[in-house]
Amino acid sequence: MTAGSASSEELVRRLGNGLWVDEIHAGSVEPSSGVFRLAFQRARRVSRGRLAEEIGPGYLYGEMRAALRSIEPVLGREVHACRTLGWCARDGRVLPVQGESPDVLVRGLSLRPSR
Repeated sequence: MTAGSASSEELVRRLGNGLWVDEIHAGSVEPSSGVFRLAFQRARRVSRGRLAEEIGPGYLYGEMRAALRSIEPVLGREVHACRTLGWCARDGRVLPVQGESPDVLVRGLSLRPSR
Protein backbone atom coordinates (compact mmCIF):
# COMPACT_ATOMS: atom_id res chain seq x y z
CA MET A 1 0.00 0.00 0.00
CA THR A 2 1.10 3.52 -0.59
CA ALA A 3 1.12 6.10 2.17
CA GLY A 4 -1.83 8.28 3.07
CA SER A 5 -1.90 11.63 4.80
CA ALA A 6 -2.70 10.85 8.47
CA SER A 7 -0.16 11.16 11.28
CA SER A 8 0.11 8.39 13.87
CA GLU A 9 -1.48 10.73 16.41
CA GLU A 10 -4.48 11.28 14.13
CA LEU A 11 -4.91 7.54 13.69
CA VAL A 12 -4.78 6.93 17.46
CA ARG A 13 -7.42 9.63 18.01
CA ARG A 14 -9.59 8.15 15.26
CA LEU A 15 -9.25 4.67 16.78
CA GLY A 16 -10.64 5.92 20.10
CA ASN A 17 -10.42 2.63 22.01
CA GLY A 18 -8.55 -0.43 20.88
CA LEU A 19 -5.03 -1.69 20.36
CA TRP A 20 -2.06 -0.06 18.61
CA VAL A 21 0.29 -2.75 17.27
CA ASP A 22 3.74 -1.51 16.28
CA GLU A 23 4.73 -4.48 14.18
CA ILE A 24 3.37 -7.85 13.10
CA HIS A 25 6.18 -10.39 13.19
CA ALA A 26 4.46 -13.56 11.99
CA GLY A 27 1.15 -14.74 10.63
CA SER A 28 -0.78 -17.56 9.09
CA VAL A 29 -4.03 -18.05 7.20
CA GLU A 30 -6.29 -21.05 6.70
CA PRO A 31 -7.07 -20.79 2.96
CA SER A 32 -10.32 -22.76 3.07
CA SER A 33 -11.93 -20.58 5.76
CA GLY A 34 -10.05 -17.29 5.37
CA VAL A 35 -9.33 -17.20 9.12
CA PHE A 36 -5.97 -15.63 9.88
CA ARG A 37 -3.69 -15.12 12.87
CA LEU A 38 -1.15 -12.30 13.22
CA ALA A 39 1.46 -12.44 15.98
CA PHE A 40 2.92 -9.36 17.66
CA GLN A 41 5.57 -8.96 20.36
CA ARG A 42 4.20 -5.78 21.90
CA ALA A 43 1.35 -3.36 21.54
CA ARG A 44 -0.28 -0.54 23.46
CA ARG A 45 -3.86 -0.15 24.47
CA VAL A 46 -5.63 2.92 23.15
CA SER A 47 -8.10 4.55 25.51
CA ARG A 48 -10.15 7.63 24.62
CA GLY A 49 -7.87 8.41 21.69
CA ARG A 50 -4.63 8.21 23.65
CA LEU A 51 -1.93 5.58 23.95
CA ALA A 52 -2.09 3.75 27.29
CA GLU A 53 -0.29 0.78 28.87
CA GLU A 54 1.85 -1.66 26.93
CA ILE A 55 0.76 -5.26 26.48
CA GLY A 56 2.10 -8.25 24.63
CA PRO A 57 2.97 -10.57 23.18
CA GLY A 58 -0.26 -11.72 21.58
CA TYR A 59 -2.25 -12.58 18.49
CA LEU A 60 -4.85 -10.81 16.39
CA TYR A 61 -7.42 -13.10 14.79
CA GLY A 62 -10.01 -12.49 12.13
CA GLU A 63 -11.61 -13.59 8.90
CA MET A 64 -9.90 -12.23 5.80
CA ARG A 65 -12.91 -10.84 3.89
CA ALA A 66 -14.45 -9.25 6.98
CA ALA A 67 -11.10 -7.69 7.95
CA LEU A 68 -10.60 -6.23 4.47
CA ARG A 69 -14.08 -4.70 4.61
CA SER A 70 -13.35 -3.17 8.02
CA ILE A 71 -10.19 -1.24 7.03
CA GLU A 72 -10.78 2.47 7.64
CA PRO A 73 -10.37 4.71 4.57
CA VAL A 74 -7.46 6.62 6.12
CA LEU A 75 -3.80 5.60 5.96
CA GLY A 76 -0.69 6.73 7.81
CA ARG A 77 1.73 9.01 6.05
CA GLU A 78 4.81 6.84 6.64
CA VAL A 79 5.38 3.46 4.98
CA HIS A 80 7.08 0.91 7.25
CA ALA A 81 9.06 -1.98 5.82
CA CYS A 82 8.73 -5.38 7.45
CA ARG A 83 11.97 -5.92 9.36
CA THR A 84 11.96 -9.70 9.08
CA LEU A 85 11.79 -12.05 6.14
CA GLY A 86 8.81 -14.39 6.27
CA TRP A 87 8.02 -17.63 4.53
CA CYS A 88 4.91 -18.75 2.72
CA ALA A 89 4.32 -22.46 2.23
CA ARG A 90 1.73 -24.10 0.00
CA ASP A 91 1.56 -27.43 -1.79
CA GLY A 92 5.07 -28.33 -0.62
CA ARG A 93 6.64 -25.12 -1.97
CA VAL A 94 8.24 -22.57 0.35
CA LEU A 95 8.83 -19.00 -0.80
CA PRO A 96 10.34 -15.99 0.97
CA VAL A 97 7.93 -13.06 1.46
CA GLN A 98 8.32 -9.51 2.69
CA GLY A 99 6.39 -6.29 2.39
CA GLU A 100 5.72 -2.78 3.58
CA SER A 101 2.68 -0.80 4.62
CA PRO A 102 1.60 2.47 6.16
CA ASP A 103 -0.29 2.41 9.46
CA VAL A 104 -3.86 1.19 8.93
CA LEU A 105 -6.93 1.01 11.17
CA VAL A 106 -8.76 -2.31 11.12
CA ARG A 107 -11.85 -2.78 13.28
CA GLY A 108 -13.36 -5.98 14.66
CA LEU A 109 -10.33 -8.23 15.08
CA SER A 110 -10.09 -10.56 18.07
CA LEU A 111 -7.21 -10.39 20.54
CA ARG A 112 -5.65 -13.35 22.32
CA PRO A 113 -2.62 -13.25 24.62
CA SER A 114 0.36 -15.40 23.75
CA ARG A 115 0.72 -18.48 25.95
